Amino acid sequence: MATAQDHIEQVKQIVDAFNTGKEFPASLTDERLDYKDWGTGKASSTADEFMEYATEWFAAFSDMTFGNDDIIATDRACVHRWWMKATLTGDFSPFPLVSKGKRGSSVILHGSSTYEYDSDGKVVKCYEYYDMLSLLRQVGVEIP
Repeated sequence: MATAQDHIEQVKQIVDAFNTGKEFPASLTDERLDYKDWGTGKASSTADEFMEYATEWFAAFSDMTFGNDDIIATDRACVHRWWMKATLTGDFSPFPLVSKGKRGSSVILHGSSTYEYDSDGKVVKCYEYYDMLSLLRQVGVEIP
């Protein structure tokens, strides 16, 4: 059974993969990954669907990088407080309003991800929370 420290290291591996363009460590997730992005409302039920969604983020924010504010874990769950820095460079199909923003706009976004693990230590749930309104304002979308 995986330990809390194992889960902290897994989160760091995921962040490193996103930041360096390495292939996502699929061995860390169950193929039936229950994923929800509360900022866009996007949900997926497999690891492949999640990776397709992540690709859409990188298409819109090609220089996107992540950092760790805090990672708190138990043997069954983990909370990751993170930050993201990026520049809007393309269209963002999951939330088209973002695409109305000004290309070249810099974004700093803070959020958190919660992970739940199965008995083999693989991620089976991941829910992400961040302030979509802040993202929209930073790319110059006027909110009435």
